[in-house]
Parts: sequence; structure tokens; C-alpha cells
Amino acid sequence: MNRPRCLLAVLVLPGLLPGQQVANVDSVAAGRRSADHASVTTRTDARTITLSIPAPRGLLTDRNGEPLAQNKVGYQFALEFEHFKKPTDELILQWARLRLSRAGKMAGRRYS
Repeated sequence: MNRPRCLLAVLVLPGLLPGQQVANVDSVAAGRRSADHASVTTRTDARTITLSIPAPRGLLTDRNGEPLAQNKVGYQFALEFEHFKKPTDELILQWARLRLSRAGKMAGRRYS
């Protein structure tokens, strides 16, 4: 009973694949592109960020069980500048100062 199912799958599946490829080629020829294509090639603010996050390690202790080194969580923030239509130095500085003051209020610090 399994042989007919396998044989059916082997004969039918390859016939379906070319139909899928033709549909994709037709949509590109008609001027329609996928969302992935649009976000990567047409957006001016599309960027790639690579983060290296070290794995947490265990507690290092001496022979008496006293910690020699401990893990400590640290946070960093960054400003992501928008695309200004007509940028001037004053506009960019004003925009950045406003964001820094808001971040300082959230963190309980003063950034300048």
C-alpha cells in the first residue's frame, strides 16, 4: 500500500514545481516584486547590524568558594537618525539633543 503512495508522490511533485517557478517569473515580469525585494533595494534607511553577544559564563570562585569574577549586565542605547529631507547642522543637533534628553530621563542620567 505504501508503494503506490510513494510512486504517486514521485510522479506528481516534480510536475508541480515548474508551475510554481512560472508563476514567480510572471509576477516579476508584470512589475510586481516581493516585499523582501522592496525593503532591501528601495529603502534609504535599510541597514544591517551585526551584534556579537558573548555567552554567559559560570561564576568563577577560589578554593574557598569566594567569587573571583561575576557577570554584570550592561545596557547601551543608540540613536537611529531618520532620513532628513533638507538637513542642516542645527536641525540634526536639535533632533539629537531632544532624543538624548528623553533617553536621559528614562535612564535617570544626564547625557550631553
